[in-house]
Amino acid sequence: MVRFDLPLSPDGVRHELRDGSAIVLRPIRPSDADELRSGFARLSERSRFLRFFSPMQELPDALAERLATIDHLTHRAWVAYDPRADAPPPGLGVGVARLIEVADDPSSAEAAVAVTDDYQNRGIGRALIAVLAGTAVAAGYETLLMHVLAENRAMLELARSLGPVRSTRRDGAAIEIHVGLEESTDEAIAEGALYDLLRLAARHQAE
Repeated sequence: MVRFDLPLSPDGVRHELRDGSAIVLRPIRPSDADELRSGFARLSERSRFLRFFSPMQELPDALAERLATIDHLTHRAWVAYDPRADAPPPGLGVGVARLIEVADDPSSAEAAVAVTDDYQNRGIGRALIAVLAGTAVAAGYETLLMHVLAENRAMLELARSLGPVRSTRRDGAAIEIHVGLEESTDEAIAEGALYDLLRLAARHQAE
């Protein structure tokens, strides 16, 4: 059974994907700003729209730096790298996940994930979601909030697989989903046994 020890080491952990390749997951660093811009440039127009609800063509330098320089307390983020890619160490950035505490509800955190088109459908999004959910539980959050476009059926299904849906609200083309997090024992947290990937992946073997 595959499990993540949380919180992730600053040096990252290696995770094997379904196709036998591997990625490295680690907390984001300020030095990742350039890689965020590069990854954004490799997103298709549709992927940008599904993730950001906007046809934004590039990630401004100031925004990339702000997204990479965070407190890791109320705003946490992780990056996924392909260590085999022909790019400066530690490789090519292929995904990013964020967990941001809701300002007026400290028991909730907003979750978001993006994976570059050339690395989609390989289980990277699920790995990032597993880290988000596990960290949210360890940090004491009771609810994950996700904003998903109604047409993004894959992300809607994944959000609903994380736990019981407490409420949904339609906001134009987007759906606001509040997902209740599973209870975890102190022993499970101490062992890092939080939201193993197999539990998530088993529900979506047909993908």
